[in-house]
Amino acid sequence: MAVSRRNILLAAGAAVVGVMTYTGFTAKPEAIVVSILQRRLGYLKVADGTFQKFAAEYILYKQKDAKRLQMLALIARPLRVVTPYSVLPQGNALRRLENDVVGRFLLATDFFQNGADEQRRLQYIGFFDPLERPCSNPVMRFANMESAS
Repeated sequence: MAVSRRNILLAAGAAVVGVMTYTGFTAKPEAIVVSILQRRLGYLKVADGTFQKFAAEYILYKQKDAKRLQMLALIARPLRVVTPYSVLPQGNALRRLENDVVGRFLLATDFFQNGADEQRRLQYIGFFDPLERPCSNPVMRFANMESAS
């Protein structure tokens, strides 16, 4: 039996569909969040498991979007290395997701409270939800703390 180009393409296509189906059933929505954090904030010093803990809390917060995030988990591995972020237009769903994940993670740590020092080890405080902690504003700084008292 001669191996034709058509048979090779059909076999490759079937393999890709099989892998994607298997990954789709086993993929966890947290994978996409962790991938985004590792690629965008991997240079920061964080304790092991911090990204995973935040990802679990983020998925709980975004329960209505969990199915979409699980579908995006199919591309979580390649997204750790490369992203189309820079070529996506403003307002694109993937671009908004990346911005939301990174912003909420930084607000969930002591990053801004300590002057946005990238050399300092980050401490995870807890998931930042403005509806639950409305008075917490880690970005706000007083120019003269003595005169504010």
